Amino acid sequence: MLDLFKRKKVVPDLNSDKAGSNLATKGRKIQIGIADWMGQKTSKISIRTQKLAWSLFIGITGCYCIYLMTKSVLGGGTVEFNVQAITKPSNADKTGAEIMESQQPVSEAEYDRIMHFRKYMDSLATNTTGKEIHDSIITNRPGLMDSLEIVENYYQSYHKN
Repeated sequence: MLDLFKRKKVVPDLNSDKAGSNLATKGRKIQIGIADWMGQKTSKISIRTQKLAWSLFIGITGCYCIYLMTKSVLGGGTVEFNVQAITKPSNADKTGAEIMESQQPVSEAEYDRIMHFRKYMDSLATNTTGKEIHDSIITNRPGLMDSLEIVENYYQSYHKN
C-alpha cells in the first residue's frame, strides 16, 4: 500500500545519446590533456613564484572588475547601440508585374551586341589560348552566360507577340 505513494526514481539512460556521450568523453580528454600540460610547465616554477603570479592575476582581474562596475554605476560610458524603427520598403506590397510592364523591351542593337558576345565566347572555347580566356571570364563572372540566355529568351518571347 505504501508503494502507491512513493515516487519512482527516473534513471537517465546514458547510452541513448551516444553522440553526446562521445563528445563529452572527448572534451574531458582534452581538458585532462591541457591540465597535464599546464602542470608540466608550472612544475619547474617555485611555489613562491606561483603564489606571486596567482596573486598578481587575481589583483589585476579584481581591479578590472571593480573598474567595470564603477563605470556602469556612474554612467561614464557611451551608448554602444541605437534602437531604430524598422521601415517597410516601398516596393514590399508590389508583385513585380508593374515593373515588368513598365520596362522597355531589349532593342535590336542590344540584342545584336549580346549575340556578338555569345559568338565571341563560343569562338574563344575552340582553341587552347582562347580557352584560358574563356575559363577566366566564366570563373570571374559565373552567372554571365545564364544571364545572356535569359535576355535572349526575353527578347525572343517579346518579339513573338
